Amino acid sequence: MPRMIIPNLPVKDVAASRAFWTRLGFTFNEEFCSTDAACLVINDMASVMLLREDFFHGFHDTRPHTGTETTIGTVPSTWTPLNRSAMSVRA
Repeated sequence: MPRMIIPNLPVKDVAASRAFWTRLGFTFNEEFCSTDAACLVINDMASVMLLREDFFHGFHDTRPHTGTETTIGTVPSTWTPLNRSAMSVRA
């Protein structure tokens, strides 16, 4: 069962990061782009969110480190197992 994977990486400058990856031939999913973030498309099942540092750290109340931190999000191919898991936690 394929699942999407979406690592979130902090960057100092979203526009500069976007320009760099564009020069390498990558594209972006505009639906998830803003001044705070850019969604770099790797393939149909993988994207990388390039998040401005303060925006990135706002998700989990941390402070910038050495640039080695990341968060990873996955998207299930179907929501049914996820819904069952959520319901079992609520019980």
